Amino acid sequence: MGAALDHYVVYWFHDASCVGPKTDGYIGVTNNPARNAWRYRKNKKFGDKTFKIKIIYRGTKEECLSIESQMRPRPGIGWNAHTGGFHDGTGGRSVPKTSEHRAKQSAAAFARYRDPAEHERTSIAVKRGLRKDHSKEANNPMFGRTMSETTKQKIRDKIIERGGVSGSRNPNYRG
Repeated sequence: MGAALDHYVVYWFHDASCVGPKTDGYIGVTNNPARNAWRYRKNKKFGDKTFKIKIIYRGTKEECLSIESQMRPRPGIGWNAHTGGFHDGTGGRSVPKTSEHRAKQSAAAFARYRDPAEHERTSIAVKRGLRKDHSKEANNPMFGRTMSETTKQKIRDKIIERGGVSGSRNPNYRG
């Protein structure tokens, strides 16, 4: 295998009640199983279960997604809510909608924002969110530090290289 991005695994989260990976537990694909286990435990994705992790297969992303697809061909197997093997990486997040459904959603959104009261509520919420400048807090890695002129010039050059505008030609420039 080549770069670190080629090192994917098919993993099985399971507890004492699970019999085998084809019918029980959770099957997933990742290039960092420890991070996934930590995240699932922290968010209690599987409730208060104390689960173990077992690596089933190591390979490329495509190989691992193919195996996941074979092990979870339909939703609701084990702890998996969705089918496995989504090659676009969306999993259950992107549920396809018919054009009729999308048209109804669009019409509802337009109707909602035609109401002046809704427009006012949204404006207040946005202004409240923008009121505080989070870039000046200690959570910002550049807090209390400044960039050198060399670094600033490198950033400007990259912006221009990508076709953007920098300096006084930028509409957000505050000279």
